[in-house]
Amino acid sequence: MKINKSQRLKAKVSGKSGAYKTVKWTSSNNKYATVTSKGQVKALKVGKGKTVTITASALDGSGKKARFKIKLK
Repeated sequence: MKINKSQRLKAKVSGKSGAYKTVKWTSSNNKYATVTSKGQVKALKVGKGKTVTITASALDGSGKKARFKIKLK
């Protein structure tokens, strides 16, 4: 991902009823890349050359997570 650019990630969690559940987005290092509650990731200049993991955690109590590794260029 290029520095000072942003990209939206999407994650879906299906429950037994098939309904989509909400997720909590977190960055492994907010100094290098930030993520909003809607999954919008922004690469920051200070993180050039680093790899950051963005995690989407299900809020339904299932403990399910999806991880996205992003290389900052």
